[in-house]
Amino acid sequence: MKEYISIISIALIIIGYLIFLLQYIINNNKKINSMTGFDLAKEITLDYDNINIVESIEINLSNYHLKRNVIRLTKKTYESNSLFSLIISAYLSCLSLVNNKYINQLKKVLPRIDYLNKSPIIMLILLYIINTITDAKIGTILGLIILIYQYYYLQITSESIAIAKKKKIIKKEIIEGLEKIYLSNKLFFISTLTILLKFAIIIIK
Repeated sequence: MKEYISIISIALIIIGYLIFLLQYIINNNKKINSMTGFDLAKEITLDYDNINIVESIEINLSNYHLKRNVIRLTKKTYESNSLFSLIISAYLSCLSLVNNKYINQLKKVLPRIDYLNKSPIIMLILLYIINTITDAKIGTILGLIILIYQYYYLQITSESIAIAKKKKIIKKEIIEGLEKIYLSNKLFFISTLTILLKFAIIIIK
């Protein structure tokens, strides 16, 4: 039983990351007019004076600084008009417009958020190293914290997409890319639930 749960959990995480990889492979060479990542971000946040968009050579992944209201784009995303770059720019820009209890609570513990959820990697490590009852109890606590984070991430992403759908400048192809980001994170959330189920079985037995 535990082995099957592990296989399902790993498969869900792999599929989730494969969706990101395929998005990059398929959309990186697709161009949309002459609009760059910066242009799109600027148009989306046009009515909000407190949100800044900057190009940063210090980061590997574009992100949104939660406390400073700064959208930090990598050089490639900032200058590119590839569909992939525009999806990332749109996601972070719409995320900067989200104002709900989930993002407000997340601001208290995290300085920034990006488009690539890395919490499933932590769950994979826990899945690999935990075999005893004591370890499973610790893993359950850590897993529940990650599950809450992933739930918040899903809610924030969902509202980001809702905002994006109201923006006429955001094309259908970009919306579809944003929905794939949501799908990936939904798979990550389910995988964490299945891993927690394995920990529960270890504790009970």
